[in-house]
Amino acid sequence: MAFVKNRIAGLVLTFIGWFISVFAFSNNTITINNILPRYDTNGSIIDAHDGRVIKFGSTYYWYGTAYGNTDGYVTTNHFQCYKSTNLTTWTACGDILTNPPTGIYYRPHVVYNAKRKKYVLWYNWYKTLWNGQYGVAMSDNPEGPYSIVSQNVSMKYSAKGLGDFSLFVDDDAKGYIVYTTLADHTITVERLTDDFMGSLLTNSGVILPSAEACSMFKRNGTYYVLADKMCQFCTEGSGAQAFTSTNPLGLRLLSMATARVQVGEMPVAGTTIQ
Repeated sequence: MAFVKNRIAGLVLTFIGWFISVFAFSNNTITINNILPRYDTNGSIIDAHDGRVIKFGSTYYWYGTAYGNTDGYVTTNHFQCYKSTNLTTWTACGDILTNPPTGIYYRPHVVYNAKRKKYVLWYNWYKTLWNGQYGVAMSDNPEGPYSIVSQNVSMKYSAKGLGDFSLFVDDDAKGYIVYTTLADHTITVERLTDDFMGSLLTNSGVILPSAEACSMFKRNGTYYVLADKMCQFCTEGSGAQAFTSTNPLGLRLLSMATARVQVGEMPVAGTTIQ
């Protein structure tokens, strides 16, 4: 089945400058303000870029890259974790990756592997910019410490260089990675091994060319991939395109009609482009 592009307002939340997102949590409303900094329980600004928030048990964990006072293109990057039970009060867990090799690090993503009863960390790193590859580490606890299992995971398109990515675990405990190649910036989905330590190289084919910032999730039996055209230094604002399928591995290239979300804009809900 192919991923089908949809314009959907309810599924796309673009976190940029002037945009304020609102999340429903239990009986309360939690407002995430992207203009003002967030602070942890120590009073320090939360330093967690290009990561993810995921819930294990009753606790939310926020994994991200600490840039410090840099632009992130430096070898001083390191991975941090924060935890919360209410998505408002965040406690710093500290550094999570032990003995990383020298390089530039981005995008820590953690999932739980039920088969091995381990927490598995995937990360994007570069010996030198832009020589991108993926490393994998594991831990007995969600906040680490994580020990490296592989520093260079073999992917179907490893030769093109590996960039942005996100992990997804399905209801049947199978794992997937959606990722971007650096040579041509195409978005693709790949099936993980049963222990989540590597890739089976079973691939979806190209979902979207010349793109970045991908993520994957499932809702009501439908798989979604979010991504958009390259826009790291563009001036027109960040975008988001949504692709859907009943199969996590879509196989045909889609038409490229645009469904963008920009500052001050929201897409038309329910419109399907095939």
